[in-house]
Amino acid sequence: MELSSINPFARKQEIEAPQSNKTKEMIEISVGASDRIVDGIRNLLSIPAKLFLWNSKFGSGNISQETLDKMRNYLHENGLHDVRVSVNEYDPGSTWIRIMSNPKTSRLSKCTIGLADGIITTLAVSKLTGFPGDRFSPSANTIYLFSDDASIALHEAGHAKDFHTRENPVLYGLASRLPLVTLYQEAVATQNAIQYLRNKGDIPGVKKAFTLLTPALATYALYELWTLSELDLSSFLLCLFTLFGLGHLLGRYLAAQEKEEPSISVVSSSADKLLSAPHEAMKAVEG
Repeated sequence: MELSSINPFARKQEIEAPQSNKTKEMIEISVGASDRIVDGIRNLLSIPAKLFLWNSKFGSGNISQETLDKMRNYLHENGLHDVRVSVNEYDPGSTWIRIMSNPKTSRLSKCTIGLADGIITTLAVSKLTGFPGDRFSPSANTIYLFSDDASIALHEAGHAKDFHTRENPVLYGLASRLPLVTLYQEAVATQNAIQYLRNKGDIPGVKKAFTLLTPALATYALYELWTLSELDLSSFLLCLFTLFGLGHLLGRYLAAQEKEEPSISVVSSSADKLLSAPHEAMKAVEG
């Protein structure tokens, strides 16, 4: 048995290059019908996250065409035409079909991790509850999107890109249960999104991504802190507000330092080092 078959961090020896015969229109984006009551309940339940991230569009459900176009372009340019995008919809049937027909997962993965993913998607009813919310599912090879923000959309697409470079994407997803792996995966997706915006010369988009994704990354740092230590409620709340505050300050600092001309950006190098730190730490275990 090759090590890459059991190493969740192993990368593919050859990454599939974007095919010239593929078009953006081949990417399936399914948009659910708007429902004032359902969307209203989800928006109400999302208020704490909206406040912490200081973003009213988080979990809004009403996704603009501009956000969808940016996500479609990202997926197309990275050759991710087999990724499905589910926008503000509850369609467990399609999820189950994609889990069971996913050519990139084994039967064992389908009947274990895929089964659990399907049950969570079916019972959680993200369209109503907002949980698990914006995410990429390697089992269904699907991005679920409820927030009308290009930074979040590209971040989730960044997850898809990262997972598609792995020999075993489902096992790589399961590895997020290990200490610090979630933080690593989130940092990689954030780096993918920001670098894409830089390459496009979309500096306003980079600035916005820093201000939103940096404090969001702080939530995962808090999660790691919580799982690695025993915090009482008062200590947890103190860490919560401290990390969010620092995340917002750092995000705004990085955004303010980003110059309009990417090639002379003062902060690009330091920001890339910050975001790639978890990536460098994981290189030792990559095949």
